Amino acid sequence: MALNIRPIFRPILISSRPGPRHKALEAVCFLVILLSIIQEAIPQSVTTSDQTSKEGDVEVVITCDYSQFTSTTPDAVQWDELYEDGSTINLLNNKKIQNGRFTLNIADLVMSQPMRDDSRRTFQCQIQTTAGDIERSNPSILTVYYLDQPLLIASASTVYEGQSVTFTCSKPDGDPIPHITWYRDGQTVNNPSRYEITNNGTESVLKIKSATKEDAGRYTCKAESDQFKGEDAKTSVGKQLNIKGYCM
Repeated sequence: MALNIRPIFRPILISSRPGPRHKALEAVCFLVILLSIIQEAIPQSVTTSDQTSKEGDVEVVITCDYSQFTSTTPDAVQWDELYEDGSTINLLNNKKIQNGRFTLNIADLVMSQPMRDDSRRTFQCQIQTTAGDIERSNPSILTVYYLDQPLLIASASTVYEGQSVTFTCSKPDGDPIPHITWYRDGQTVNNPSRYEITNNGTESVLKIKSATKEDAGRYTCKAESDQFKGEDAKTSVGKQLNIKGYCM
């Protein structure tokens, strides 16, 4: 006799209504999002700004503006240097107002004699009120511009008329990258029919194709950039060129 066996399935009902734990997680997520929105909306109450300086300046001042945090003189001020790995080192505070080239001036950080190696250093100030409230500023990045003196070399100091002569100006190290301008007796050299000027990444070359007595004079090359113009530009040591005529 054949048996008619039918499988028995008992459906498992999954409730679509969230339980207490699910609701708690949703509440936590909502609070985290809300706090991040509030923090972005609230302006920084202690602020600094990125600063620029030039190598050779007497000093550079990085200000710490706490006017939005407290209207009274802070009870404590601290300046830290921040590193790329996330570590920090304390530079100055109320008990240590001078540290090497760094000086604390009320709430501002003063660095004397900024150098090119100081470029990209990052600083942060911290303010504490008499009530004990503490607030840190945003980071301040220092950029120190610099420019070295160009080096000028001449293939000869004396040539005969009709001969060629070459001046080579090594482009100096600088930030921003400088460009080179040529001068003879203080006047810009800009006659392409008589002078050939070529530039590459390391040097600028001035070639006199066929020298005449008018080419005699003192030649210099000047390095300039957006940050070093006029009196701040750097000029090479001059090279005197003498032109001789052929005896008949």
